[in-house]
Amino acid sequence: MTKKRTANESQQLCTETITEKKKKKKEKKKVSSETDKVVGDSEKTSARDLALEYLKKWHENRKQWSFQKVRQVWILQHMYDTQKVPDEEFKILLEYMENSKGKARENTIKQAEVVIEKFEETDNDTAAKEGYMRARQVLQMLS
Repeated sequence: MTKKRTANESQQLCTETITEKKKKKKEKKKVSSETDKVVGDSEKTSARDLALEYLKKWHENRKQWSFQKVRQVWILQHMYDTQKVPDEEFKILLEYMENSKGKARENTIKQAEVVIEKFEETDNDTAAKEGYMRARQVLQMLS
């Protein structure tokens, strides 16, 4: 004896399977986004390493060195952060920026001025002081 499903039962069954599929899809998405975050962190680390390696190569062996805009942009965006650009590399960075021209130079000056203004407006916390000191060095060197 076969039992025929009513239209209502069929619709309910379809709704349940759709709901289950949506749940599975959400779970998959969540797992993949967590994986992406882990991969993203390692990529950030390698971007840092590549940028610092780029600077060292410029300093030690200019014949082998070649300009890479991506590395320069990363360095200029993170130069005030002592965690990302240690003091040793920052000294090299100052030499590197001495020859900068055009928009890179203009934007660096503007960014340094903003860092200085923000520090002077705040309560002068110690974390921002490192960036402030670096910004002052950059401004002195580029002006």
